[in-house]
Amino acid sequence: MTNETVKLHTSYTMADAQAIMKILESAEVRFRVASARDDEVIADYLELAEFKPVDIYIHGCDLVRADMVLRPLLVG
Repeated sequence: MTNETVKLHTSYTMADAQAIMKILESAEVRFRVASARDDEVIADYLELAEFKPVDIYIHGCDLVRADMVLRPLLVG
């Protein structure tokens, strides 16, 4: 596996990100969180100036475990 991090496919609100982070922490998945680079575009789209999306990056070695715990949540 890789030591790089992989960004989840979309940016999340802080509330959604916190819920995802709790799931990842309980599964002992290594991750990091960063401000979304395109937050102005997303904020304009949603017309919410206070909307500050974040990106979640999963450690490459933990991708399989992250997939197992997040797939039911993200795929539905």
